[in-house]
Amino acid sequence: MGNRAAQFVVACLICAVGVEDGGGWSLPADLSLGDEGTCTIEVLDGSELSHQQFIERYAFSRPVVLRGLTNNTKFQRLCSKSSLLEKYGSLKVRLSTANTHSYRKVDVLLQEYVDEFLRPQSEDALGSETLYFFGDNNFTEWQNLFDQYESPPYVLPDTTRAYSFGIAG
Repeated sequence: MGNRAAQFVVACLICAVGVEDGGGWSLPADLSLGDEGTCTIEVLDGSELSHQQFIERYAFSRPVVLRGLTNNTKFQRLCSKSSLLEKYGSLKVRLSTANTHSYRKVDVLLQEYVDEFLRPQSEDALGSETLYFFGDNNFTEWQNLFDQYESPPYVLPDTTRAYSFGIAG
């Protein structure tokens, strides 16, 4: 999948996450990362943009966040911290230093990952030293959750959809 297709998928997934209270994933104020400035990615109501307009204006030229294309309220509730820990906390998850070409992979319980690993890293730490849970899932174990996700209706020509589920801090 090319970089532009990846931007589209990421933008669509950004829309899928965002429960009002953060789903219990908020960090205490003293652990929050600093504000990196204003996001300049355009945000549009998906009902105001046809698929053809999306292709012509955004698909191959710039990222965009499209809201209102799907209703993933149930999926969002199931992804709350309490819900994930209740249902999947005792499952092993694979942590890695990168989504692809990882230098290191470690298996831990989801509960352990949330309690021990899910926090901002030191600003001077190398990315290759940070373990996170992103995309390397046992699909069978997570199938019931993934089945609740409603895919965005827009697809880029000559591409296939690619999804990655994980939790990072």
